[in-house]
Amino acid sequence: MRLGPRLLIALIVAAGSSTACAQSIEITSDLAGTIHEGTVLPGTTPTVYILARTTGWLGITGAEFWVSGFPTGWFTVVTPNPANTVALGNPFATVPPLRANIGFPMCMRPDDNGMVLLYSVLLIPMSVVTDACLTPQVAIPPSNPQYVTPILSGCDMDLIAPAVGYPFLMNPVTGGCLVAVERTTWGSVKSFYGD
Repeated sequence: MRLGPRLLIALIVAAGSSTACAQSIEITSDLAGTIHEGTVLPGTTPTVYILARTTGWLGITGAEFWVSGFPTGWFTVVTPNPANTVALGNPFATVPPLRANIGFPMCMRPDDNGMVLLYSVLLIPMSVVTDACLTPQVAIPPSNPQYVTPILSGCDMDLIAPAVGYPFLMNPVTGGCLVAVERTTWGSVKSFYGD
């Protein structure tokens, strides 16, 4: 069977891009990573989870990110995954550096849902907010200025890749959260993954 040049190029691009945006850091109210919104009111103390989605990877050895959008005057109790060997910073930091770094001594393989637990977070709301988005984003300052997104370290040696930050919407009334997407060239995207 002979493939035309256009079809062959399309197949190569599709195969090569299958994991380009597969990695993410997500905030959810369930460990399966399926519920990205919820009611969070004063007098309650809900738990949310910061998870890494590792589609197409064996697993991760670390992550770096920061969570924006945390309401002023609220409190958290942040618990890193107990399998970590290092957990630096606070995902909800309000003074620089705005970052959390977590590292594991071995490959943390994803569960059946493709997720690795990074942190469990007890939210302590002190006021009512609506349409508030907790969004994982690039650490400020990033440890590597080449990355403008959260990053995950894969189990394969020297595998560090950008991750999409999927937000958690608190007390939805009128809208949703935006997931940042930036216009770029194929060469820029390709440079994240080496030659």
